[in-house]
Amino acid sequence: MHTLRYYERIGFIAPVNRAIIGHRRYTDADLEWIGFLKKLRTTGMPIAKMKEFVELTRRGDGAVVERRALLEEHDRAVERAIEELSENRGTNLQKYGATASHHIVRPRTKTRQWAGRCSRWSRTSPHYW
Repeated sequence: MHTLRYYERIGFIAPVNRAIIGHRRYTDADLEWIGFLKKLRTTGMPIAKMKEFVELTRRGDGAVVERRALLEEHDRAVERAIEELSENRGTNLQKYGATASHHIVRPRTKTRQWAGRCSRWSRTSPHYW
């Protein structure tokens, strides 16, 4: 809800009709636009670039080339992010594979000696391990 208010306040969403009691009444077109904006944001597009895209959209068909270029640029950034995440995931999985076969022995601390005697340090507590 806060995102919708924010998007309306900064001009990403045109002011919408309201019910008598003040609830916003979005049209199907509004919901489709909001869904698209959400996808842009979820894929990491900065607000400044989103604002540029919204302004280009409002200019109509005369800005199709610029809109397409902006979306292609964003798509390349998303592809780079996916590649980086995939590489990092691979490294994490390799590290996990190397340590999964070895039991990690942690030094016993004075606090852990009291585990089982104190409810705060039970075996199910994440503090225990």
